[in-house]
Amino acid sequence: MSHYEVVIGNSSKTVDLERSTDEEHDAEAYQCQIVGEKGKTRKLIVRRRDANVLLISLDAKIYSIRQPKRTSSSVEFTLNGRKLRAQLPGEAAREETTVKSDIASVNELVSSNFPAKVVSIKVSKGANLKEGDTLLILEAMKMEAQIKAPRDCSVLEVFVREGEMVPRRTKLVHLKFS
Repeated sequence: MSHYEVVIGNSSKTVDLERSTDEEHDAEAYQCQIVGEKGKTRKLIVRRRDANVLLISLDAKIYSIRQPKRTSSSVEFTLNGRKLRAQLPGEAAREETTVKSDIASVNELVSSNFPAKVVSIKVSKGANLKEGDTLLILEAMKMEAQIKAPRDCSVLEVFVREGEMVPRRTKLVHLKFS
């Protein structure tokens, strides 16, 4: 069973999802219950799953859900025109320090999301940075991207050199947040 916190505006509810079977439709299915609502177990069936869209049924109603942002511990989605967020409990504070871009993931350990060329390194070991300071510049698919500090921090280590080609998931810089 998985527990998720669903945030709508300033309110949140905890939802328990447990994988179940749906032989009738041969589909991915879950038993869904909002914590605190006794006896209200709902059946959620994933009818179709594409890159950014889910087609689900919940208690025999069909919903199309767009997922513009997804991480390993949360998903932001639009349901019936309302923006919602679901996350694993306790993950909100950790995710606030993570910035994802097409080229790099920036948290305490900055890593490349794509193969790229290190065009320029703007920091060195021991440097103190302010939020928004540029760490380095990467080039991928003939486009340059400035990788910036998500908040005040210091540089513990730089793992790459200018001009170096780095494969996906390469560690670039190690930061320590203030």
